[in-house]
Amino acid sequence: MKAARLLLLLLALPDAGALAAEMSGSSFTLVETAFAAGAGVSGGSGLLLYSGTFGDAASSGAEGVVSGGEFSLLAGASNSALYLHTVNNLVDAQEGKGSVMVPANAAANDFDFYINIAPKDTPFRIQPPMIQEAQSRLSTLGPYFTLLPQSVLEINMMKDDGTFQDAALAAPATLSISYPDVTGDGIVDGTSPPVRAKTLRLWRLDEQRGMWVKVPDSSVDASSRTVSGRIQVLHVYALIGAADCDVSNVYAFPVPWSPNSGDPSLGNKTDGIRFAQTPTDGSIRIYNIAGELVRSLDIPPGNLGTVSWDVRTNGGHDVASGVYIWVAASGSNKKSGKLMIIR
Repeated sequence: MKAARLLLLLLALPDAGALAAEMSGSSFTLVETAFAAGAGVSGGSGLLLYSGTFGDAASSGAEGVVSGGEFSLLAGASNSALYLHTVNNLVDAQEGKGSVMVPANAAANDFDFYINIAPKDTPFRIQPPMIQEAQSRLSTLGPYFTLLPQSVLEINMMKDDGTFQDAALAAPATLSISYPDVTGDGIVDGTSPPVRAKTLRLWRLDEQRGMWVKVPDSSVDASSRTVSGRIQVLHVYALIGAADCDVSNVYAFPVPWSPNSGDPSLGNKTDGIRFAQTPTDGSIRIYNIAGELVRSLDIPPGNLGTVSWDVRTNGGHDVASGVYIWVAASGSNKKSGKLMIIR
């Protein structure tokens, strides 16, 4: 077994002692980091640089553990480590902002993997104005598209010959990006107008067209508060939310509405009739049984799920007792139901 040589250089770290490297034969453990299992380095501040030569490191087939060869590891705005292309590798971004799972043989060579969590402030290969330009063009895609600034990640892979993996991967990697929802209410924290987490999708920066392009088939995991999708091009990705056009869960209450009955469960004149689980954009129309429009209600942008009707006509008159039809519409989606009013 060849002897291992390790050079450790720590610059401007708040607690260098807590990050000491321990040698065990020709392998090593980096204390209080996540280097093992190919997770890269996370946490810390300033510049942390490792370089060395390894002989027969004890990888035992584990995912992402260094097994021979040269490596360099730089942790600052980005994570990187040497990963074996013949095994699955899970790479975690700093500050819990996401992860990338690179499957075995997705690349033809071993590689360094970089996840830059602040490409607009400290770019690695991308030009920050391109991100801004693409963001400014979101409105051309339709109303209420919102990019989460903290979700933008720049992803790069440097092969062991020093060149970047600019071509598509041989097998798609799985990218997961986190979003904030501390209260678990389904609304992304800090968004205005509010963005519903279920509308978030992965988008890729298209530099040639200067715009964001949606990644096919990405999905939201509300339990882990992440959005995941399969990618084959390593570039800049972000989470973008859109208007919630789902009307499938809309319902009206109370039904019947009888404010003079003395039964609080049948409603009152102050609250009127309410429509719950409404989309963030669209309208509600109320018709009489003859099909004549009685009232139009526009759902305000950023609506959080409830629209009230004062049970008056468009002209401001009280609606007479009887049966009415309501239609909720958002985009191409529609749902209808019945109302009964008892004065």
